[in-house]
Amino acid sequence: MNKVKKLSLVILTILSIQITNSTMANAYWKQSSQGWQFTKGEAYSVGWDKIDGSWYYFDSNGIMETGWINDNNKWYYLNDSGAWEESKTTTVVPNDIQVMYDIINIYNGSGTIKYENKGFINEIGLSDKSLYKFSAEDQVGNNISEYYYDSSNGNVYKIKQGITTLLNSNITINNTNTQISTIEAVEKVKDYLLANGKYVPSKVEYDHDESNSYVIHCYDTTGEYVTTGGWYYVDKFTGNVTSMF
Repeated sequence: MNKVKKLSLVILTILSIQITNSTMANAYWKQSSQGWQFTKGEAYSVGWDKIDGSWYYFDSNGIMETGWINDNNKWYYLNDSGAWEESKTTTVVPNDIQVMYDIINIYNGSGTIKYENKGFINEIGLSDKSLYKFSAEDQVGNNISEYYYDSSNGNVYKIKQGITTLLNSNITINNTNTQISTIEAVEKVKDYLLANGKYVPSKVEYDHDESNSYVIHCYDTTGEYVTTGGWYYVDKFTGNVTSMF
């Protein structure tokens, strides 16, 4: 019996090593229109990942971040290659980010400014490499508008209700003032849950409108019982998903 157990353990160990080696063999860097991804077979890295001895951070879409990011109330600096520079880690808002806050607040008419790490303006195709994303939220946490600061040239962009404006010169760059459908909103929530490694309930449904957002309800049913998985806001114009709670 002991020999059988030992043999089984050896087989499992060998299989584990083979699977690991197979996964690493299929892992490689891939460049998309939004930046760099580190793919692993059919999946890609999200969040922190140690690659060839260096730590990298990938957003919810698997895009490698550079510059300053905020994770669990700590600030981390990622150099131009995406590698984390440990010596710069701090709990205090970095001077570079504080300057951006101050500039955004000059243009912001209402709401509280919140830092969102890096962002990508799909409407005008700007790379997210140098764009720092901020959002303006009302008193209950609803997203009013988005701001993007381009650290390479100091440009500040604002997106509100599908309209992208270059605030430095008050020029409208793009106007896509069209709403997404409730069906698209539901799909946005499903994609959001999958991208963040969260469980997707059996029911993901539109519930009602609230200001500039659709409210999407996620839940499971067991007989007469309903287990709520979450409530989400989906911006009607940008498609951005935020958790209600």
